[in-house]
Amino acid sequence: MYFFKNDKNKEDIINELLNLGIYKKGNYHLFELSVDELLQEYEQQLKNNEHYE
Repeated sequence: MYFFKNDKNKEDIINELLNLGIYKKGNYHLFELSVDELLQEYEQQLKNNEHYE
């Protein structure tokens, strides 16, 4: 399921990433990223997980 800016706030997206085991992106903690960056990372993780299923 993909989220759009209006559906989820920053905290919700961070929680989804934490549930996937993602705590940082590069040298940045998730709370330091913008909503757009968080959404990009979330969508990338979903795509990566589809390859393993």
